[in-house]
Amino acid sequence: MPYDPPSQAVWQTSSRQPGYPSFLVTNDAHSFQGYGMGSYVVFIYTPAALWDAMAYQAPNTPGVVFTDAFDLFISSTCSVTGSCDPACSVAVKAPATPPPYNCMNPAQSGGYDSVIDGVGGPATENNVTTPVDVDQYSDGSATLPSFPPPPASS
Repeated sequence: MPYDPPSQAVWQTSSRQPGYPSFLVTNDAHSFQGYGMGSYVVFIYTPAALWDAMAYQAPNTPGVVFTDAFDLFISSTCSVTGSCDPACSVAVKAPATPPPYNCMNPAQSGGYDSVIDGVGGPATENNVTTPVDVDQYSDGSATLPSFPPPPASS
């Protein structure tokens, strides 16, 4: 995502889809292989609440495949300055040491709603620095990681 768009109104694909995907595979693509792709959110210098429907957008086509794609919320005005933004009604004092705290009003920070085409969890102030992964995605179907990972075979 770009750093700090000024408002949701100027950062919107349509009235039904907030934001723009960070990576778009167009509908006329018949083949695409994406491996280890990551997209992240850093909103430090904007007072706007910015949402993006998905990090990646792709057609439901068998030849279009993502393997290990993720999104990640790194920081926002809230997690850097200790206050949500000038319009925030509750100021929050940033802690002296990690782990990162959550904003008192996370909706002011925004983030991704999904990883690919509505699948994979959101990346927001509520899960700062935690990658949200999709193991495999093709033809509108996804395989999500299982946690905890299965034990190693001996």
